[in-house]
Amino acid sequence: MNRSVREILQEVGELPCDVRELSLEGDLYRAGLKSLAVVRVMVALEQEYKVEFRSDMLTRDTFSSIRAIGQALQKLGADHNLLRENVT
Repeated sequence: MNRSVREILQEVGELPCDVRELSLEGDLYRAGLKSLAVVRVMVALEQEYKVEFRSDMLTRDTFSSIRAIGQALQKLGADHNLLRENVT
């Protein structure tokens, strides 16, 4: 079973809050996401969803919210059904 984006953020994002309480559009940086944690999140997402983030996607906007991460994964060809189940 794939871990959800929320689960990955909770496990490796080092956020000082409960990720389950964030909305899909909630600003992850305002919630406390730091640049080093973004790298950990990106690597975990790549391993979990069998994708590789392109260099043009390595921006603050890509990791700004749970929805933005889901949209990036979708652009990378991550399984749509897994994303629908695992972004929320």
